[in-house]
Amino acid sequence: MQGYDPKKAAQVWQRVQGTGQPEQDGELLSLIAAELSASAAYLALSKRIPGKEAALRAMAEEEAAHAACLKGIYLLQTGQRPAVQSPQPSQQTPEAALRRCYAGELGSIHAYQQRSGMAQYGHIFAQMALQEQRHSRTVLELLGNLGGK
Repeated sequence: MQGYDPKKAAQVWQRVQGTGQPEQDGELLSLIAAELSASAAYLALSKRIPGKEAALRAMAEEEAAHAACLKGIYLLQTGQRPAVQSPQPSQQTPEAALRRCYAGELGSIHAYQQRSGMAQYGHIFAQMALQEQRHSRTVLELLGNLGGK
């Protein structure tokens, strides 16, 4: 039987209470970059898929809002503003771009659901997971409707 380690005990209590550094800086930076990339992709798609401009612009705005929330969490946890580069516009076909977006949505859903139990930010992550689920459904509908009805 091992002895009591106060440092390890404090780390456990920080995780339980949702205080301390629950996120690795790189994980948050990756999520921010993914949200900015999704926002740029949906904005570009809004100019290429007729009749779906408003829906795609709305999704782009929600993805940008997710990135802003994640940047706020990063700032609160680290005391620094995140340094994330803006994504480059993609030259993919609409179908390829939507396939990529769908995979990204699934990754975001998983990441946010995993974090939804956090004491401090869990409600934010849970809300973003629900929005990402809506986005994934919309992407599937767009894929299903490409090239005609």
